[in-house]
Amino acid sequence: PENVSAAVVFEGCLRVDGLDGAASTMGNNRAHLLFRKALGVLTEGMCGYVLIEDELSDAMENIYKAATDPSLPVFEIDEQLSVLSGRLDANLFQTLSGMVSDFKQKYGDGSQPVAGLRFPASKVEQLISDYSQSIKDPAESVHFSSLTTPLREAAAPYIKSSDAEVVGSERALNSFLQILRDWISVERWFCNDISYADAVENLRKANKENSSSVLNICRSHAQLKATSKIILRIIETIADGSRVESVTGKSPSVVAGAAGLDDALPCLSDIASMGGKAYAEVALAARKLLLHESLHSIEDRKSRVSQAAQELKNAAEKQIPKEVQHLLDENVPLSDVFFSLLNASADAQEEIALAELYARKMYRTYSLRDVKHLVDQRTLKFSFTTKQTKSVFSSTTPMTSMSDLSRALSRSSSLSNLDMTKNESESDLTSLQKSDNIPPNTVRTVLTKIVGKVEDLKDPAAFENVLQSFPQFTMSASKCEAGPINILYFVVQQEVNGTLEEMDAMSKCLQETLEPFHDLLKQADIRRVAFFVQQKDGGDVGQFSPPVVFTYRAQSGFKEDSLFRNIEPSFVYQLDLGRLAKNFSVKRVGVHQTTTSHVHMYKATPRTSALANDKKSKQVCESFWSCCELC
Repeated sequence: PENVSAAVVFEGCLRVDGLDGAASTMGNNRAHLLFRKALGVLTEGMCGYVLIEDELSDAMENIYKAATDPSLPVFEIDEQLSVLSGRLDANLFQTLSGMVSDFKQKYGDGSQPVAGLRFPASKVEQLISDYSQSIKDPAESVHFSSLTTPLREAAAPYIKSSDAEVVGSERALNSFLQILRDWISVERWFCNDISYADAVENLRKANKENSSSVLNICRSHAQLKATSKIILRIIETIADGSRVESVTGKSPSVVAGAAGLDDALPCLSDIASMGGKAYAEVALAARKLLLHESLHSIEDRKSRVSQAAQELKNAAEKQIPKEVQHLLDENVPLSDVFFSLLNASADAQEEIALAELYARKMYRTYSLRDVKHLVDQRTLKFSFTTKQTKSVFSSTTPMTSMSDLSRALSRSSSLSNLDMTKNESESDLTSLQKSDNIPPNTVRTVLTKIVGKVEDLKDPAAFENVLQSFPQFTMSASKCEAGPINILYFVVQQEVNGTLEEMDAMSKCLQETLEPFHDLLKQADIRRVAFFVQQKDGGDVGQFSPPVVFTYRAQSGFKEDSLFRNIEPSFVYQLDLGRLAKNFSVKRVGVHQTTTSHVHMYKATPRTSALANDKKSKQVCESFWSCCELC
C-alpha cells in the first residue's frame, strides 16, 4: 500500500457471471420465476445497490416476457395450490388441480404458442367462492377463508387483466406501484430542496428506535440518479398502458389492460409535486402523464370531432348543432387530429364540414354569419364581425393618478408598434396595423380553400377563381377605408417535417407561390393569407402533430410573418407583444407544440433609442419572454 501514489475510482461495470446466482437459474425459464427474478433486480436497485443500464433494460424486458406468457397465472396459482393438498375438500382440490394440469398439457413447454390460450383464473375464484357459500358452520367458513386467501390473492391479478396478450398486466402494475410508493416514502424526506443534513436529522427524530430504517433510506437516496431512471421507465410504461389507441408496429405495454391503472394517479401526483433540481425530470414526466390522463384520448376526440363534423354537414342553414356547440364550449383540442380526419374524409362535403368546425373554434370570439359550403371547389366561405369590445377600464382597474391612466392605455396597445427591421428581427415585418382601426360592425369575408399540394396553387386561373368569392374582387362591395379586411386560408395536405430547415424551405416556397398574385390579392382586399400545412407525425405531441401555420400579411408585402409562425392568425393579437415593441426589438427563438398548448419563446433586445433615454440601464443586456397560446 505504501507504494500506491494515487487511487483511481473504478467507474466501469464489475460484473461476474454467476456471482449473483444468475447462472444457477439460467436454465429455469418458468414465467413466475423469471418475473420474480427481474422484479428482484429492480427492487435491489431501488434499495440503493448499483444497477447498471443494461441490467435495468434486461429486467424490464424479462418482466414483459413473463407478463405476456400465458403460463404465468398457472404457475403462481399452482404454487399456492400445492401447499393445500390434504387441507382442502378433496373434490374441490381435484377440480382445481385438473384445471392446472389440463392447461399445462395444452401449453406444453411453451415453444409452440397456442392461439387464444388463457388460463381461466376467474373460474378458480368462482369455485372457491361457491364452496365457501356452501359451508354452514361459521367457524369452518372462517377457517376455509383464511386457508384459501393466498390462493385467491394469487388468482386475483389475472382476473383483472383484460388484455389477452398481456395476462400479467395487473400483476406487473401492482409491483410497479409498490416500487413507486417505496420510492416516494424515501424521497419525500429529501425533496423540495431540503438539505441532506436536515433530512437525516428529521429521519433520526422520526425513527429513534429504528436506526436500520434510517440507513436503508439514506442508502436508497444515495443512488437517486439510478433510482430516478427506474421510476422514469415505470412512468413511461404506465403511460403506454393508459393509451386507448394502439400504435402500429409497437408491442403492447406490460400494463396494458390492467384494471388498476387509475391507482397510479395518487403516486404520480406525489411525484409531480416534488421540488428540487434532482427531481425535475421525474416530476415533469409525472405531470405530463397526469395532464394526458385529464384529457380525452386521441381516439375519443377523433370520434367526437368526426361526429360534430357530420352534424355540421347535415345541419340546416343558420343552425349550429348541439354537439358542435358542446365541443366549442369545452374547448376540446382538435388541431392535432384535424389532418388525420381530413385525410380520412369520404367526400368534399365532409372535408368542408371539418374546416368549418376548425374555423368556428378559431373564431369563437367573433360573430359568424353567411356560412357557405362550396363543395365543388372544396372551399368554405363565411363572414364575420368583431363583437362589442370591452373598455380598457374595468371596475377593478386602479385609477388614482395619470400614471395609472397611462398604464391602462398602454395595455390596450396592439402590435402596430413592433416596427422591426431586418437587422433587429428575423421578421421582415415593418408595420402591423391595429385591428381596432377596423370598425366592429364591418363585415369581413373569410375563405378556406383545401388543396392537395402547393403546386395546385400555382395555376393563375385557379387562383383567380378562388378570389372570385370575395365581394371586393368582383366590385360588388367597396374596400374598407381602414385597410384590407378579408382573410384567405389554404389548407395544404402536403406533409412537411417539423425541422426549422424544412419549415423555412416551405415558407420560401409559399412566398414564391404568392408573388405573382399580389395585385389580385390587393384587389380582393386581402389582409392576410395563411397556410395550414400538414406536419409529419412524431415528437412530443403524441400520435398526431398539429399543422404548421405560415402567415403572410398585406402590410409586409405578403412576406411571411415569421415572428408568429405556428400561431393561428386569429390568436396573434392575444399575445400582446405590442407592450414590448416600444423599447425592444423582438425575435422568435423557438416553439414547443403539445396537444394542449403551443409555447413560443421570444428574445427581446433593448432598442438603441430606449437605452439612450434610460441612462441608468445597462448598455448591453438581453431578456427573454415566453408566451403560451392555449389551444
